[in-house]
Amino acid sequence: MRLRFLMLLLVGIAVFLAMAYYISFEALVETFTRLSLGHLTLSFVLLLLYFISRAFRWRMLLSMLKDPGLTLTLTATGMGYFVNVIFPVRLGEIARAVAVSKKSKVGFMPVFATVVVERVFDLAYLLVALGLLAAIIGGLVQAEPIKTLVLVSGIGLIVIVAILLILLKRGTFALRLFNGMVGRILPSSVQNRFTKAIESIVSGLEQSTACIKSVKFHLWTLMITLFNIYSLVVLFASTGLQLPLLAIMVGSTAVALSAIIPAPPGNIGTFELVWVGVFTVLGLGQAQAISSGIVVHVVQTTYLLVIGGIATLFLGGVREYIRRKDEEKD
Repeated sequence: MRLRFLMLLLVGIAVFLAMAYYISFEALVETFTRLSLGHLTLSFVLLLLYFISRAFRWRMLLSMLKDPGLTLTLTATGMGYFVNVIFPVRLGEIARAVAVSKKSKVGFMPVFATVVVERVFDLAYLLVALGLLAAIIGGLVQAEPIKTLVLVSGIGLIVIVAILLILLKRGTFALRLFNGMVGRILPSSVQNRFTKAIESIVSGLEQSTACIKSVKFHLWTLMITLFNIYSLVVLFASTGLQLPLLAIMVGSTAVALSAIIPAPPGNIGTFELVWVGVFTVLGLGQAQAISSGIVVHVVQTTYLLVIGGIATLFLGGVREYIRRKDEEKD
């Protein structure tokens, strides 16, 4: 497993360095010097609003199990992104579920089920946004990078939703099928743990269903989608490059969508590949696409490290907050 993580990181770094070498160090410096302080500030604010909106929505989902409080969901959300920058394959999603589970004394699997629900709706809303924007511009849905991204994400969404529906509607059948498949392979103790894990996930999904049906949940998801897209739109604008607004929105949505795909720490290499593939189709020259992709990625990663690092530090003090909250209830 560690070897696979190391290989992912090395490949990502190799792609990053190859792109940086292709355009030269001077071109990168020139792009950095063009950055607009006003746009950078606005993008940072939009990213903060994105985090806060995610924390509110996650609290809604978790409240079906036990209300953890906004402080915990906000700091855990930031910490999750901090971990994603440092470690590969979105381990931050597991890390934030672990943090909330421990500090709110709710089982890990039900909490993790709410994380899966969040990501499913994030993916769905971004796919819809990308499809609508590409259709408005016309012809872009058939552009190879966008088409591939939509197909891969769409297939992933269908598979995940199908699994969740099977667990929700046919949970007992799924357990019987699982036990029948692994009963002769795994020891009974391990099999029991898996069975309990599946039951906990189903419980978390069932609890989340009422929240998902609410208009408020979808309004929060819409706001999260818009903050995510527009923070990248504004970052693009900060580079001083010129493209029609709709084209920038398509590119930003595609890049935001690609963040769901498992990748090296901080999306190094993969972010640049998606950015260049999408924005060259939208009209940027290859050198401009590479330099802007690297610069935007460096700025965004810096934002995530700052916000996530502060959230991680505050997360250590959340235990005292929860203890006081429990005492007040008693």
